[in-house]
Amino acid sequence: MSGDRDDPVDDPEDEAWVALCEQVPASIDATACLALHERTLEAPESEGEPPLLHVRSTGMLASLASDWRSRFKVDKPMQTMLIGDAGALLEDLPAAAGFLAGHPQAWLSLDVLDDLLLAAAEIAGPDAPTPVLRSAWRLAEHAVAVLRIVIGEQPVRLLWMNTASRPALRVLAQAIHLARERRDNAQIEQLIRWSLQLNPHDNHGWRTVLAPALLLKGRAEEALALTQAYPDDMPPMAHLRALALFMLDRRDEAEAALRAAHADHPRLVQALLPPLLDAPPEDDGPGIEPG
Repeated sequence: MSGDRDDPVDDPEDEAWVALCEQVPASIDATACLALHERTLEAPESEGEPPLLHVRSTGMLASLASDWRSRFKVDKPMQTMLIGDAGALLEDLPAAAGFLAGHPQAWLSLDVLDDLLLAAAEIAGPDAPTPVLRSAWRLAEHAVAVLRIVIGEQPVRLLWMNTASRPALRVLAQAIHLARERRDNAQIEQLIRWSLQLNPHDNHGWRTVLAPALLLKGRAEEALALTQAYPDDMPPMAHLRALALFMLDRRDEAEAALRAAHADHPRLVQALLPPLLDAPPEDDGPGIEPG
C-alpha cells in the first residue's frame, strides 16, 4: 500500500468509491450463496487431474447480473489483462451503490464483483489515498470469500479459455494484484498457490512471482518443484530453476540448466553482456513484444 498515511479523501469519485465499498457485506451466508449458483463438473482432460468446474448464476442472481450489466457498462480487458474500461461505472458510482443497496444479493455475483474490481484497478492505483486502497482490498477480500464458497473444497480446475470462467479467475488475479500492492506476502503466496491449483496453465504468470519469493525465503525445494511443473518455460523461470538447483548444492545440474537456458535463448545472454543495450524497435502491432 502506498505509505502508512491515511490521506484525506476530497475527490468526489474517491468519496463515492469509499461509500460504495462501505456496503460490502461483513459476512456471507454460504448456503444462500450456493443456492444462487449452478455448479457443473466435467471429466478432466487427463487422467489424475481434478475435474473441470463450470459455474453460472441462476434465478434471481442471473437476473440481477443482467440488470447490472444493462445499467453499468464495463468493457472487459483483452486476454488476461487486469485493466479494462470501467470509466462509465466510475462515473456513476452513487447509482451503483444504490443498486447494490437495493439488491444486496448482487454482492454474490462474480460478474458484478468482476466489474467492481475492474473499477478498483482504475481508481485504486499506487498513489490513491489510503481509504481508497483500503476499500479496494475490502472488496477483494469479499470477492475471494464468495469465490471460495462457489468453488467449494473439492479440488477442481477452471480454464481461462472458457469465457464463463474468466470472471472467477480475474477476481482472484485482481486480489493477488492488490495483495502485492499491500506487500502482504502471506496473502500473496496463499492466493497465488490457489490460483495455480485452479488454473495450472497459469495464464496470468503468477509462477514468476512465487518462484523468486520462495528462493528469497530459502525454500529452494519448493521453488524447484514449481519450475519443474513448467519444464518448457522460457526465462526467467529457466534461470530460477538453475538458481534453485545451485542453492540445493546440485551444481552440475544447475550448470546444465543454465547452459540450456542460454542455448535456448541466446539473445537474453547478448542483452546482458553489452555495456549499452539499444531500445527495442517500436511496434504498433497487437500483443506485447518481449524485451
